[in-house]
Amino acid sequence: MDRAFSPRQREIYQLVRDAQAVAIAALRPDVPYRDVHLLTCRRLAEGLKGLGLMQGDLDDAVAQGAHALFFPYGVGHMLGLDVHDMEDLGEVWVGYEGQPKSTQFGLKSLRLARPLKPGFVFTVEPGLHSSRS
Repeated sequence: MDRAFSPRQREIYQLVRDAQAVAIAALRPDVPYRDVHLLTCRRLAEGLKGLGLMQGDLDDAVAQGAHALFFPYGVGHMLGLDVHDMEDLGEVWVGYEGQPKSTQFGLKSLRLARPLKPGFVFTVEPGLHSSRS
């Protein structure tokens, strides 16, 4: 089986890697992870526009959640002893400090939005998804 990327696949792979680097560079104590998520969404939207897969004003597109057509999940989540066990404690308490989650398209699947604190363990895993097989 040939495992080489097509040129388009390589462009998309690099876009996701770039978005992850942007997210990691933004990580600091007291920065809300929601802001890191939105910064990552903006970078993905820029890349998708450059590839001709999105169009229009990118700030408006991200504000309205249009990026979620390609990136429907949050950029990451807290980790415990197992990958998703922190969510079993109650996602609103773990990821939102008891604040209500957004119901907006593009934000409703975000599992972690609260300000980051020293000692937090979390993922940074942007991705792009397609409905095509």
